[in-house]
Amino acid sequence: MKRTLTINLGGSVFTIDEDAYQLLDQYLSNLRLHFKEEAESKEVLHDFELRINELFSEKIRLGHQIITIEMVEEVIKKMGSPEEIFGEDDEMHAPYNEVKEEVVDTTLGKKLFRDPDDKILGGVLSGLAAYYGADVVPLRIAAILLAFFSSGITIPLYLALWIIIPIAQTATDKLRMRGESVTIENIGKTVTQQFEQLKQTTDAFSKSIEPKSFLRKAGEVFINIVGILAKIFLIILGIIFLPAALIGILILIVVMIALFAGGSASAFQLFPSITSGFMDMSPMYASIGSISMIVALGIPLATLIYQALKNKMKWPPMNQAVTWTLIIVWIASIIGAITVLCSHTFQSTLYDVLMF
Repeated sequence: MKRTLTINLGGSVFTIDEDAYQLLDQYLSNLRLHFKEEAESKEVLHDFELRINELFSEKIRLGHQIITIEMVEEVIKKMGSPEEIFGEDDEMHAPYNEVKEEVVDTTLGKKLFRDPDDKILGGVLSGLAAYYGADVVPLRIAAILLAFFSSGITIPLYLALWIIIPIAQTATDKLRMRGESVTIENIGKTVTQQFEQLKQTTDAFSKSIEPKSFLRKAGEVFINIVGILAKIFLIILGIIFLPAALIGILILIVVMIALFAGGSASAFQLFPSITSGFMDMSPMYASIGSISMIVALGIPLATLIYQALKNKMKWPPMNQAVTWTLIIVWIASIIGAITVLCSHTFQSTLYDVLMF
């Protein structure tokens, strides 16, 4: 018979065996001891707890009800101990230094995040650059050019990615964004770098009060104003668009029901403005085109509603597999609608030429 305890780790509650708790408590205590001299020690330890929280949560999702000592040993094996990494030697650390000596690959699969440390608006492009190990500057230049030459079509795409892609909030997220190993050493380095960046930002701000040329001042003011206006515009757009999105998704649901219940003719009668482009097509093409258009409009609307209500309703974050599936289906639906329209236009033009 074993005693069990209830602990709060990284904001989540776990039930843990007493011997497992003792091992975990000693591990965290030695981490605190190692990082006690660091100015950012609280943030480093918080990130460690979040990472251990993730590993324990994976076990719970697999059906385990109680955290056992074997699970804690596995966590220590994956994370590494400060003594092994930084060369410390202390008999107090022996119980978990002897856990396992085999080398384990702690590199998690890469995950796409928005990068908050190098963002201009939402950090989408900097996140993509970090994910693919590329320079963000060419991506930003390409995005600006596309925004001008595509008549603004890329703007809703950027907004959709902003909504769908989560932001990298913790050191673990930032390591996964770059595909690096989630270990004590790397988490410590990442948090330290964040503090260095904050210090550099503070130093840069203090230097900004030095006299500058008129052109330099005007340029900085212009960039700041554009950035502030863009953020205000996006916030207002979100406030206005959410009620419209709720109404829009209800309309699209009715259209889908009409299509499946009464065919494309019912949808044309109910919502001619949405399906008018497919009215003079054959029933098969009309159905494919209408469904593609509805899906292309419905996925962004549903995603926007989900993201807006997620925190209030305490819904879980969207799974990466679901996210990419929605993106692929959304792109496929756009391609499907365009293909049907182009095919119909080509057939109509060919018919007119032959009749002429």
